[in-house]
Formats: sequence, C-alpha cells, structure tokens
Amino acid sequence: FEERQVPSNRIDDRLKRDEIQLIAALKTAGEDGIIGGISGPSLQRFPSSIYWNGLAEWGIRHFPGSQNQYHRWLDHFYVRRKGRLWPENGESIAAGPDANWDPNLPDRPSSFPQEVDLNLTREEAEYLRERLLLSCPKSLLATIVDRCRPADDLGFVWQHPQLASFPETQQSWISHARNFSEAMYGAVLLYNLMLAEISGNEALVATYEERLSEWWE
Repeated sequence: FEERQVPSNRIDDRLKRDEIQLIAALKTAGEDGIIGGISGPSLQRFPSSIYWNGLAEWGIRHFPGSQNQYHRWLDHFYVRRKGRLWPENGESIAAGPDANWDPNLPDRPSSFPQEVDLNLTREEAEYLRERLLLSCPKSLLATIVDRCRPADDLGFVWQHPQLASFPETQQSWISHARNFSEAMYGAVLLYNLMLAEISGNEALVATYEERLSEWWE
C-alpha cells in the first residue's frame, strides 16, 4: 500500500478487501485454522490488527503507533518521503529514520494476495528466524527455533524431547504452565460432570466421573 501511495482515507477499505481475498486464497490452498475461515467478510477483527503488536515485537514494524494511527499517518508520510532526497543524486531515503517497516523484508510473492499458502520459502524462513533471535532472544519460541530439532505429534511443550536442554528459567515457566493446565483441566471435567448430572444423562455422568477419577490420580 505504501508503494502504491494508497491515501489515508482509502487504506481501511483497501486493507479489508485484500484481507478478505487473502482469507479466501488460504482456504483454497487447503490451509487449516485460518482467522476468518468461517466468518469470511463478516469477520469483526481482522488478522492485520491481531498481529500488529507482534510485528513490532519481532522488529518487522518500525512505526511506533497503533494501526489506526498508522493509517492516519500515511498521507503525511508520503509528503515527508517525497521531500527526503539525497542531495547528491536525488535518490529517496527509503530506509531512513522514518521507515515504517524493516527494509530487509523479503519481497512479497507476485501472486499475493490472490494465490498464496503458508509454506515458507527458505529466504522467508531465514528472515523470520533472524528477526526472532534478534528481537526476542529469551523467548521460548527462540529457544525452540535456535536449539531444537523438529518434533512431531507433541500435545504440549512439556513433552518436548529436548526439554532438559532448555534454559532453567524457561523450564520453570513450563513447569508452572503444566501445573496450571492440569489444574484447569480438572475444572473442565468437573463442569462437564455437573452439566451431565443436571441433564440426567447417566452415560455422560459415568464417563466424566471416570475421567475425573483418572485426572485426580
């Protein structure tokens, strides 16, 4: 949108249109768990707003404000960018202090957003890995990306075969997360047992009594 200099008063509509198109393209590609995969155009909160803060955390977004502030800023940004030229050769300072996005972002696919899937190219994967390790080096995700071999069919992070090699602080986080998860699972079972008792469904009552007993043990 910046490359095309979409004005501030049109950016919301253009973004919504392209995001709806992107959702449809991902569904066509057979991707699962897509935000808006069921709601489609009636979706209330679009992916761009959900990922806005994460893009800053990873150092991909440089603009310091909210998404709405960014949209309002665009007209002013175009004027400033037009005036920021190197006096020697007249070239634009595209990646100067006013850049809104990381200048090292890989180029978007030529078919985007009409045809796309979630498979990363090697260039995209290496870029995301670098941004994660530089911007969030102490995160659990950074540890998994940097140190660990791929592990399939894990229901929870505490089942990871290389858990013992994680930093002690992260092992402590995971231990607390496991305790909380297992405690809350008991609450879920109890809630369902109470509903089964209210409904008088003896088969469900027996099922949840058994599962609750197994959880307790």
